[in-house]
Amino acid sequence: MPVWEGNIAVVLQQRCADCHGGIAGLDISTCASAMKGGSTGPLVAPGDPDNSLIVIKQSKKHPGQLSEFELSVPFVILCI
Repeated sequence: MPVWEGNIAVVLQQRCADCHGGIAGLDISTCASAMKGGSTGPLVAPGDPDNSLIVIKQSKKHPGQLSEFELSVPFVILCI
């Protein structure tokens, strides 16, 4: 998936993979595994970024907090 590999994977690998590269209940190493989600559910809610787990978790001061741009609607929509 070109968008995943070209845009999203880079950010998630740099910012999240230390904990979520197959550990801590979520594997973000591939688009398919990120879409599947982890122990608390799917990473994104297709068509509903405000209810996407990535936005919800990050809005609660998650360790390794993503920037506002990284959590922006365009970024999350690219995940969907």
